[in-house]
Amino acid sequence: MRDAIEAVGTAAGIRLRLVRPLQGGEQGGALLVEDADGLPLVVTLQSVPWKSARLLAAEPVMRDAVSRGWPAAAWLRTGRLPNGTAYVVQEFVDGEPLTTIDRSAAEAVVRANRTQRGIGPDAAFDDSAQLLAVTRSHPWRSAVADRSSAGRAVVDRGDQLIRTRGSETLPSDDVVHGDLSASNLLLDPTGRIRFVDTETVGRGTRVRDLADLLRQCALATWDSTEAEAVLAGEARAIAGNGVFTTCLVAVSVNNLAWWAEHRTIEQFDDACARTLDLFDRSS
Repeated sequence: MRDAIEAVGTAAGIRLRLVRPLQGGEQGGALLVEDADGLPLVVTLQSVPWKSARLLAAEPVMRDAVSRGWPAAAWLRTGRLPNGTAYVVQEFVDGEPLTTIDRSAAEAVVRANRTQRGIGPDAAFDDSAQLLAVTRSHPWRSAVADRSSAGRAVVDRGDQLIRTRGSETLPSDDVVHGDLSASNLLLDPTGRIRFVDTETVGRGTRVRDLADLLRQCALATWDSTEAEAVLAGEARAIAGNGVFTTCLVAVSVNNLAWWAEHRTIEQFDDACARTLDLFDRSS
């Protein structure tokens, strides 16, 4: 890792010293570094070709969104190393990761989410188009349906909800985080929510981020009843029940595709059962 950080510093034109890896929940999966003046910064590396291309394309989106008031960690430098790995040097956010989402945290997320309204540039990755694809013919949909009967039940129930309550189109003029979870939210010393791990940033509807966090609450071990009500209420107020329903189904299938690949069948089926319960509550 030290060699990689030295290479990033050379490419970015700044001296960097590796401090330590950052664990999930603290700008997860990234590296804490210091510059020559001791200023803490965060470095993210991405070697997967399609992910690295998307990361670099997101740089102007991030700069524009942060300049317009989105409280995300600012991107300071981006580029590629000689081996093709993409890198981002980011602002280090002094904040505490959220370990649970209660009513107070959900309300803080809603306030931060409102800053995303109407600032999604046309050139950004179209997150809404991907969400709609997941509800129709995306490989992630098949990954969930083919994993087990519980996965098939989630896909079938999602299809039913979209047919009866969903929307054929989704707005695409907001900035969206694209991978929102409690581990990607930090509470700074002023009580403001800050977004980190924004490599999946794009344009779409900010309803998707609220639906994604709502989905995580449903799968978590904490009591999320009040938080779910706050998140769902705001999501419906933004664009109506149809858009909310479609986003909730799509982000749930997105996430379960990851569970299908990385978790045991028992864990996957449990997540599917919790997702079906969430669909029932939300409908």
